[in-house]
Amino acid sequence: MIPNDFNIIIDQDKIRSRVREIADSLRPALVGKPVTFVGILDGALFFLTDLIRAIDLDVQIDFLRVSSYRGGTSSGELKLVDGLTWNLHGRNVVLVDDILDTGKTLAFCIEHLLSLGAARVQPVVLLAKNRGYAYQIEEPLIGFTIPDRFVIGYGLDWEGRFRHLPDIYAKENHT
Repeated sequence: MIPNDFNIIIDQDKIRSRVREIADSLRPALVGKPVTFVGILDGALFFLTDLIRAIDLDVQIDFLRVSSYRGGTSSGELKLVDGLTWNLHGRNVVLVDDILDTGKTLAFCIEHLLSLGAARVQPVVLLAKNRGYAYQIEEPLIGFTIPDRFVIGYGLDWEGRFRHLPDIYAKENHT
């Protein structure tokens, strides 16, 4: 059951079409190169899966889990909760995340991947909020720019729920 104060802002057909466009734009730079797609858990899971299927290249897949929460409250400090399986030295990395909000998580992950010897890190986000970002992210590939509202669905959650929804919903009365 979807909460009453949420409405669809991006339906699954638009998501599917945009994922194919992103894959098509990424593919030429990746053909014939060692590539690892790294998803930031948990929100990027569905987007990463669909993107890899659409790009149709032989790639490694890996994940990072990052958190700023301690005991249910945000500390503001990011820490790596779970790291990578594969060696990224000399590899091209496509870093996939669900949403660009302040840019803090993406900037943290990019710096971490480069410190592990990645040759290049291309950030790709499904959604970017239409506002200024506290952290500078160079050349992110963005699926959709959305209003600065709370969103759920297609990997984005509300207290661990609603990730499974095939469409993206926004809360009407954002506070």
